[in-house]
Amino acid sequence: MNVGFSKKKITPALGTLMAGHPGIKRANGIRDDLYVRVAVIDNLDAKVIFAALDILFLDIESVNYIKQEVCKQVNINMDSIFISATLTHSGPMTTYRKFGIANLCRKKQ
Repeated sequence: MNVGFSKKKITPALGTLMAGHPGIKRANGIRDDLYVRVAVIDNLDAKVIFAALDILFLDIESVNYIKQEVCKQVNINMDSIFISATLTHSGPMTTYRKFGIANLCRKKQ
């Protein structure tokens, strides 16, 4: 059995629209960095990926987009990828279609 762990900083840039606050709020400083933490378990018969993002929550379109992108790079079934959010109220806006993770990723390409 093989097990691997990874952590990558996903702290948004200053000025990013933030979630979890009434009204419109933009990031104006960084107190603590935000991360995505990933665990991969592979017993040679099956592989499972768990990812936790320091954000408020994800819409299903963003979850599916992330899973599809992972599947392009790793030989794994989408049903074996589990994505969660830590429910921080001090993370970037990811809940509206126009600000979702899938849309943010596509803009960078």
